[in-house]
Amino acid sequence: MARPGISYEDILEAISKLEAQGATPSINNVRDTVGRGSPTTISKFLKQWREERATDQTAAQSTTTKNTEDTMQPISENTATAKTEAAKTPEEKPQAKAAVSDKPSAVTSTMKAQDPMIQALLTSSHALSSDILSSMSDEWSMILNESNPELKVRKLYAALVKEQTRRESAEQVAKEARIYAETLKEQTTQRISDLRDALEGQIAFLNGQIRQLKRESEQTLEYYRKQLEKSNNALAEQKRS
Repeated sequence: MARPGISYEDILEAISKLEAQGATPSINNVRDTVGRGSPTTISKFLKQWREERATDQTAAQSTTTKNTEDTMQPISENTATAKTEAAKTPEEKPQAKAAVSDKPSAVTSTMKAQDPMIQALLTSSHALSSDILSSMSDEWSMILNESNPELKVRKLYAALVKEQTRRESAEQVAKEARIYAETLKEQTTQRISDLRDALEGQIAFLNGQIRQLKRESEQTLEYYRKQLEKSNNALAEQKRS
C-alpha cells in the first residue's frame, strides 16, 4: 500500500514537538519526526512556516512600538508643560530652566523603570552608538543624530526590535540553507556511490565474460591444433605408404 502524502498540518505538528524539545526545526529532524516526506516538500512547507512566523513577529513588533509610544506620551506632555512654565516671567526663568534641564534625568528614570531594554540602551549609550555606527545602515546614523531624547529612544527601541527580528530570520534561513545543502550533498554522495557500485558490478560482469570468451577461444584453438596434428599425421602416413 502506498504511503500517504505529507501535509502542512503534519509539518506544523512536527515543528511544535521539536520546539517543545528545544530543537530548531530543520529538514532532517522534521522528516524524522513525521516519518515520511521528501526533502523538497518539507523545505517548501518550512519556508511557508517561516514566512508566516515573520509576519506574526512583524505584527507583534508594531504592537510593541505602539505600546512604547503610548507609555512615553505622558513624558512628552510633562516636558511641554515644563517648557511653558519656563516662558512665563523673567523672574521665573532661572528656576524653570533648572526644571527643564532636570527633565532628561526624570525622563531617564521613568524609562528605566518601564522597560529593561530602554534601560540597557541608556546605560550603555556610548558603546551602543559606536557599535551601531560601525555595523548598521544609514538609518541608524539618522536615529543617533535625533536631537529629541524621547523620540531618539523610541526610534532606537523600534529599530533594535526590527534588527533583531531581521537577524534571527536571516540566521534561521542561512541555517536551513546549510542543512538543505548538506542534505543534497548526502543524497548526491549516495547517488554517486550507487552509480559506482553499479559500474563496478558491470565491469565485473564484463571481466567475467572476457575470461569466459578467452577460455572458449583457447579451447577452440586447442581443438584446431589437434585436428591439424591429426591431418599432418595422416598425410605423412599416406606418403610412407
